[in-house]
Amino acid sequence: MEQHDDKVKLFGHHYTWQELFTITLLLAALIAAIAGIIGNNAILYMSSILFLLSTFVLYMFFFMRQAETKLNNLSNSIGKVITVEEKLDTLIHNQNTAIKSDEKIEVLLKALDATNKYELLVNPEDIFLYGIRAIENSMASSGWDKVRIYAPVGLWDTSRVKDQWLEKVQTSLGDQQANAIGYVKAFRAVYGLPSSRESYFAYAKRRLELFKNTKDTQIHYLPPEDQEHPCHAPGIGAIIFENRSDQRYEVVFAFVNNVTENTFLRSGFVIKDKEIGRLLADWFDEQAFGDASQNFVLRGRDPKDHDRKKWVDFDAQLAEIEKRYYQPQVDQSTGLKLVQ
Repeated sequence: MEQHDDKVKLFGHHYTWQELFTITLLLAALIAAIAGIIGNNAILYMSSILFLLSTFVLYMFFFMRQAETKLNNLSNSIGKVITVEEKLDTLIHNQNTAIKSDEKIEVLLKALDATNKYELLVNPEDIFLYGIRAIENSMASSGWDKVRIYAPVGLWDTSRVKDQWLEKVQTSLGDQQANAIGYVKAFRAVYGLPSSRESYFAYAKRRLELFKNTKDTQIHYLPPEDQEHPCHAPGIGAIIFENRSDQRYEVVFAFVNNVTENTFLRSGFVIKDKEIGRLLADWFDEQAFGDASQNFVLRGRDPKDHDRKKWVDFDAQLAEIEKRYYQPQVDQSTGLKLVQ
């Protein structure tokens, strides 16, 4: 007989002490019943039979309770395994989703690059030079139906090439008094205003005035950044060229790594794809131009007019901007003007 933890091995099987005790009682009762039959002792026989039945019933009750306990433990173990499997499936799914997203982006960029629909702009002036080239190249076809610019920080950029780019847009639009149709038929822009009074008068104002009389032009602005008006997507800009009739779109994304009043470290990339271009054009119209800046209009429909038929006066609105944001502050103690 070999003992194994709380069980005893007997005749090649492991038994608990409770099972051995029950089996012993059953054997003793069976032997007593047989002895009663042989000895013709009815009392011993009946007593042994009753004891045998009661012991068997108790054993079955004990066995059922033990089986129920083991089944409950098994059920809990299965539940834990299922929970672990679910967590593992979720982890695998999330990992596969992340891998698929990275793969999709990589495949998209490779596909765009392979079809000449993707171009990196590394040098700081490349963004403006590409814009100039996009207008010049369109002269051989039907030009651009609309050019959109989203520039929350670029209006006070010190770059001379930026001036050349905006001047190219101005001349391509043409003057409202002229009858000739330009290579850019419409212009929409959202510009962020600088916080510095000096930057506004040195760069921003004259660049805004380029589009005072151009054809089919609407310009919104974002107030100078402060605690009440945080900059919308600082350091990120976009130029969207659209020719809807020819299904031609070119989108320039610009990233400014160091946004200060004097330093702009720019880079970006170009995507030439009609699906992406149409999506971004709709985003600009609905979000950047429609929601974020709809109440800050320099040139376009008056937001105070409920019928949206009246247009704001450019000069009056520019004067209001200067009065609101760039009027020199006065030191109340000395009476001297403080230049921002």
